[in-house]
Amino acid sequence: MSKFIVNSFQLPNAVIDDLLADLTGAELKCYLYVLRKTKGWNREEDAISVSQFMKVTGLSNRKVIDACERLVELGLLDQKTGANKVKVFSVKDYKISGSEESSLVKKVHSGSEESSQQVVKKVHTQNNNINNTTKNNKNPLPPKAKKFVAENFELPEWVNLEDWIGFCEMRKSIKKPLSEKACKIALGKLKDLKSQGENVSEVLKQSTFNNWQGLFRVHDSNGEKSSLTDNIDFQAVIDAFNDEFEGRYAEVELNDTTRKIILNLAPLLKNQTVEGFTAYFETYNEIAGEYYDRFGFSFVMKPETLQKVREGAL
Repeated sequence: MSKFIVNSFQLPNAVIDDLLADLTGAELKCYLYVLRKTKGWNREEDAISVSQFMKVTGLSNRKVIDACERLVELGLLDQKTGANKVKVFSVKDYKISGSEESSLVKKVHSGSEESSQQVVKKVHTQNNNINNTTKNNKNPLPPKAKKFVAENFELPEWVNLEDWIGFCEMRKSIKKPLSEKACKIALGKLKDLKSQGENVSEVLKQSTFNNWQGLFRVHDSNGEKSSLTDNIDFQAVIDAFNDEFEGRYAEVELNDTTRKIILNLAPLLKNQTVEGFTAYFETYNEIAGEYYDRFGFSFVMKPETLQKVREGAL
């Protein structure tokens, strides 16, 4: 008779008995990985970056984030923000969402004098006939909220549907999909720009083409966006970069190329001034390890790099 593999970790019966049919493949993958990284190493919690989830589960960035949020919503995981904005996860004791708990959960939360380790051991070594009891007590999980689709948002007649869809798809590609609230804000911005004489279609196409998160006045005759150039001190941004990365990256000068690179990243920053760029440079320099010493200004200023810094995925 074969023996159970020694190098293994325990999985609560209740998760299989009550949740397996309701969890998506992505949610189950992320749950198992957190369980392995915590209980599998006798830890209560562990810091796990999005990139770690992606590497182990084979899931995309968005699927990892959505799955973890759903697991927190279901009460299976607890999540908080740790050092360098990396999420710290812990496994919570599962409870059925109705008025009664499963017998497994009742034992975990009983007021007996046994230690928590003894209780957990009993939970995981119960006879399989407990399946019948838990199945009878099973209540359905709360239904998933209907996913919002920005492309289907009701538009005023002065907004071209094709241009709007292109903008929505671009926002997804830069990992910034439009929420219902964001759609309302975007349409408010478009209405304001329209009142200033801007062509709404050109405004949408401009942001789509340049991968800009926001909506701005169309380029002036010099090919620069006046609403951004009014806020940015380009030389000060260059100076801030050289100061922050002195001794790590080669110094750069302000020219047409570096100016365009700054303009390309600016719409993705919450603060589109030299202070906003400086804060980003400081965060990048703090979390980017020695591997990134081979890069420089162009890499730091990529929208993809900014996104990874925000996720703590460098």
